[in-house]
Amino acid sequence: MESRQAGAEPVSTATRVDARILLVEDNEANQIVVQKMLDQLGFHTTVTSNGIEALALLARERFDLVLMDCQMPEMDGYSAAAELRKREAEAGGTSRLPVIALTANAVECDRDRCLAAGMDDYLSKPFRRDTLAAALARWLSHGAVTAAAPAPTAFASEAENLPAAIDRKALDAIRQLGGPATPDLLAQVIRIYLETAPELLETLRSGLAAGHVDAVRNAAHTLKSSSANLGAGTLSGLCKQLETAARNGALTPDLATMECVDFEYARVRHDLERELEAMV
Repeated sequence: MESRQAGAEPVSTATRVDARILLVEDNEANQIVVQKMLDQLGFHTTVTSNGIEALALLARERFDLVLMDCQMPEMDGYSAAAELRKREAEAGGTSRLPVIALTANAVECDRDRCLAAGMDDYLSKPFRRDTLAAALARWLSHGAVTAAAPAPTAFASEAENLPAAIDRKALDAIRQLGGPATPDLLAQVIRIYLETAPELLETLRSGLAAGHVDAVRNAAHTLKSSSANLGAGTLSGLCKQLETAARNGALTPDLATMECVDFEYARVRHDLERELEAMV
């Protein structure tokens, strides 16, 4: 499926608006939204729904950039990107097709997995059209990336895509709940959280390694709830994934998810410790 909106305003005068974009995304609603953005930015777009189809298209057609969803059926974005880089190397390595990862989890471990798989940049869904335009401009201004160019060490869009570790509205709600009668209520809740979370994290690690479903489910549920109370939405969501997997009997030694949990907890702990320092 290919499209281009006539009369659309280009993303910038420096960007190649004649470029062909391959959008690899299995969610139909996301396909529609992203393709509309690309149409409005003036790009030619071809859409496919999994990594196998994407590799087949790349083998027989020319594209200037790939927008690659990370989680898809049949072949995910990580595997597809790795296979693409392998094929480029086998072909002599004269050029490198830019690949921008699309993922719903804006955490460090996702960026590391994308980089290791051979992707070049990162966008966290949902994203705005101007964010997409900026990413495309970075990689299309000078055409395809040459193989001689140094490999990226970090994603350029990293800072703008990483959400706040803590929603301050949740902290304000606890503070107001304490009121004049218990002005240190928020500090109490934070201290209890920081004291109990490390043991829960260790239970998750050991439970995953040993396949102890009940231990993982219970620890993930507890950490999910306490994290949500303090506004740590991303961490709470990651714990929910582990809890759901354990409940559904689909638990595996998921080191990638545990790395995400550890990374996100470190961000949460940093912000909560700063909050405590500000109360002194």
